[in-house]
Amino acid sequence: MSGVNFGFVDPERFLKGYIAMRLLIEHALHGATIPTGWWNPGAQLITQANIQDIITRQQSLDSRGPYFQPTINQEFANPSAYVKAYGNAK
Repeated sequence: MSGVNFGFVDPERFLKGYIAMRLLIEHALHGATIPTGWWNPGAQLITQANIQDIITRQQSLDSRGPYFQPTINQEFANPSAYVKAYGNAK
């Protein structure tokens, strides 16, 4: 099928940047250990049902922060569930 999209995925760049900066800041300020490996925060499938929410959240930093806060809290509560060994980077 030529010219048909079956899916569109948001790579969550804001979330990836936030995680990287928070890890560096916590290390610099508090000596927190930076995990070895790569942190996989996931991605979000974009659908007709959620596209307007995604457009709305992307309008500003003030709208992105509250949107991602529950995900940030979940991932930092259990980082080992999101940090993968380098050999598992696929």
